[in-house]
Amino acid sequence: MAVVEMQPWSQKTLQPVSKPTLSTLMHQGRPWLWLNGTDNPMLDSDVAAISGRLQHHWLWRGTEWEYNGPGYREGPLLVPLDDKLLQTFSEKWAQESGGLIIVTNADDEMLLSHLRNLRVLTAPDGNQLFFNLAIPRQLEELAEALSSSRWTQLCGPIHSLIWTCLECKDNEWLQARNPQPCPALTEAGEFILTPDEEAALNRASHEWFMRSAAKRINQINPKLAQSLETCELSHRLNIFIQEATGLDLIRERDAFHYLYLRLTYPQQYFLSDSPLRTVLSNRAIDARQRLAESEVRLKQLISESA
Repeated sequence: MAVVEMQPWSQKTLQPVSKPTLSTLMHQGRPWLWLNGTDNPMLDSDVAAISGRLQHHWLWRGTEWEYNGPGYREGPLLVPLDDKLLQTFSEKWAQESGGLIIVTNADDEMLLSHLRNLRVLTAPDGNQLFFNLAIPRQLEELAEALSSSRWTQLCGPIHSLIWTCLECKDNEWLQARNPQPCPALTEAGEFILTPDEEAALNRASHEWFMRSAAKRINQINPKLAQSLETCELSHRLNIFIQEATGLDLIRERDAFHYLYLRLTYPQQYFLSDSPLRTVLSNRAIDARQRLAESEVRLKQLISESA
C-alpha cells in the first residue's frame, strides 16, 4: 500500500525514534510502563504472569477517584519495565493505544504524585480539563503547542515519554524529551493554560486531524492516494477543509466525510449540480444527514453517467 507523506501537517517538535530497547531506556533513567486497563479486567494478573512479579501501582488507588466510575481498575496501571513487558507492549499493547513508556529518576512516590496531579489541567477561563497522558492525541498536541519551558513544567520529574503514533505513517514510535526535569506538580489543576497556549493547542488539534484524515484516505482508497502527489493531496485537502467549515461541517466526523466525498467524486458535481448543492448548504438539516443525502445523490449521478 502506498504511504502518503503528510508534510504540511507533520509534527514540528516530535520526531520518530527507533523502537525502544530496555538498555537504551535505562541509560536515560528508570523506565516505567503506563498501561490502560479499560479493555482488560485482568490486566494486573496478565502483567504479573508476563513479568513474574507483583510490583505495580494502580494510579487512582487510594485517591478520591478510586471508586468513581469507571473505577481504579480501568487504569492506568504503572509497572516497572522489563524485557518481557517491553516485548508485549511493543507487539500488542502499543499497537492498541494501550499505554506508553515513562522514563524518570524520581522515586515511586514523587512519580505517582505528579501523574495524579496531571489528571486535571486548567483552561484560561478557569474550567477544568481532564487530561489522560496515555491518549496519544492529547499528548502529541500538548507537545507541539507548549514552549520548551512549559513542557518542562508539565513533565516535572519525567525525563521522557515514548509511545506509538497510530496516526503517523507505519505507526512510528515518538519520543517527547524533557531536557530539564523539575519538581513534581503539587496539586491537580496547578498547570494553567494561557490564552496563547489554548490557541496553539487549537492549531495543533487541526494539524493532528489533517494528518489523520490523510492517513485514513490512504487506507480507505489507496489507489486514489497513489494517484496524487503529496503536494496535490495537501492542496486539495486544505481547500476542501475550508469548504467544510463554510458549510458548517464542524465536527471532525462530518469534516472527514466531506473531505472523502470531495476527493472521491468528480468536482463538476459539486460545482454545477443544483440538488447536491442545495442539500449540502441546507444548515437547517443535521450535518450527518446532509452528507448522507449528498452521498446518495453523488452515487446517483455516477450511475446516470455510466
